[in-house]
Amino acid sequence: MTRATTMRFRLSLFAGALMALALTWPASAVPEPRALVILDFGIIDTSLGDTSYHPQDPADERRLALTAEVLRAALADHPDYHLVDHAALDDAVAEAAAGRHLHRCPSCQIAVAKALGAEVILAGSVRKISNLILHMSLELHDVARDQRIAGGHVNIRGNTDVSWERGARSLLKNQLHLLED
Repeated sequence: MTRATTMRFRLSLFAGALMALALTWPASAVPEPRALVILDFGIIDTSLGDTSYHPQDPADERRLALTAEVLRAALADHPDYHLVDHAALDDAVAEAAAGRHLHRCPSCQIAVAKALGAEVILAGSVRKISNLILHMSLELHDVARDQRIAGGHVNIRGNTDVSWERGARSLLKNQLHLLED
């Protein structure tokens, strides 16, 4: 056998082994997307002196809902997660939280996620210190293990729709690493 023939033989054996491996590789090697519920944001408003867990400004209430929708839209096509339909979220929250503030009750968040069939929770809150200084937090939580997967926080300047959206996107991209450039 010549050297060229030996190389061709080895190359064909290697290619055949790769084909056999590719054909027998289990389909389950690629993980299924996990069910993710994105909870509505909570607020801790200390801007008027007293601590309130309810939006004191209608614009803040709208921004809380807007921020959750921004997150849902940003993660709608994420390959690792599929979003749980949040249409039943209000009913699940009412039953699990029973008057408590959801963003301050981790066991309530777990109960809501289980009621909706979610495996992972994305929960967030905004601490409003003033109309200029706000602090936004996000946490990704594994329901079955009751364990934090990732989390982060960002300070945002300005109480506007744009600043809240930028803060949420920054958290997803730079701290939770769920968004690409």
